[in-house]
Amino acid sequence: MASTRRLAAILAADVAGYSRLMGVDEEGTLERLKAHRRQLIDPKIAEHRGRIVKTTGDGLLAEFPSVVDAVRCAAEAQRGMLDREPEVPDERRIRFRIGINLGDVIAEGDDIFGDGVNVAARLEGLAEPGGICVSGMVRDQIRDRLPYTLEDRGEQQALASSPEYSVAHLARANLLGNQRRCEDAIPEFEQVLAVDRSAVGVASGLGYCKFLGGGSDAEAIELQEQAIRLSPRDPSIAFSYAVIGLVHLFYSRTDEAIPWLEKARRANPKYAGPRWYLACAYGLKGELDRAAAELAEAERLLGSDKYSTIARVRENGPLNTPALRDRFEGIFLAGLRKAGLPEE
Repeated sequence: MASTRRLAAILAADVAGYSRLMGVDEEGTLERLKAHRRQLIDPKIAEHRGRIVKTTGDGLLAEFPSVVDAVRCAAEAQRGMLDREPEVPDERRIRFRIGINLGDVIAEGDDIFGDGVNVAARLEGLAEPGGICVSGMVRDQIRDRLPYTLEDRGEQQALASSPEYSVAHLARANLLGNQRRCEDAIPEFEQVLAVDRSAVGVASGLGYCKFLGGGSDAEAIELQEQAIRLSPRDPSIAFSYAVIGLVHLFYSRTDEAIPWLEKARRANPKYAGPRWYLACAYGLKGELDRAAAELAEAERLLGSDKYSTIARVRENGPLNTPALRDRFEGIFLAGLRKAGLPEE
């Protein structure tokens, strides 16, 4: 069968947390997904002159004759999803993630392949549940043509423009880490380290993600120590010191945690993180005056009420991951309570 090349707008979509939803209610999830496709997604694709290329379980790939059509379709579909299943609890609602790219594709029969498709799939993986992630080329095409607000993120643009380079993996790793998707970020960090073992920030970021994801505490510490050995005068070395102290703290080694956290505080007195961790550590040790002083300084440095109560720390704190939740509640919040942080 002869293959041809063409420029196309490619839309890739999947269901966020599909495996979890299927584990809770396999038949119900399948029926609801089919209904969303039949009543909303497929009609929107047809309305905007798109063509469904293939479906794969919870995902689909579609192509459009123009970027404007693809983005309009995605925006209207996501807006329509907001009004569906109002009776279903948030944790069980079906939410799509959509990635859109404009690129060269290889067409063979009804199927399409190539880098243009691969990039769309990667962008889909970066999208938030209920969100849309587009490449830099798509952004440039629609910026003045559609009434949508775009959040300009260099990470996505780096990924879309150079998917084979380690900078793309690093961009993806950083973005996923910021979204607390540690399990997804870890292999991206590891890909960069496989190419460049001297990447200081990568070793540090990988160690932090391993800690947040509930990996080996010894491995998380070793990666921070590796970063310190690689660049002992690095301007961001306070982060590595703080993470080592934090790992010890979460594993109930408070006496080992405190010297590392004090070292992080000395390395960067304006870094609020070590102050929070020291407030917890001093509180657990019963040194309540020191704990209260660190808590006050942490709040001053932060300059907002984001972590002003136990409830807000629980809601907004990056340490409250599924893998660490018991330690977060039993150690970290317990120490902050002793330091004087109010419940509400």
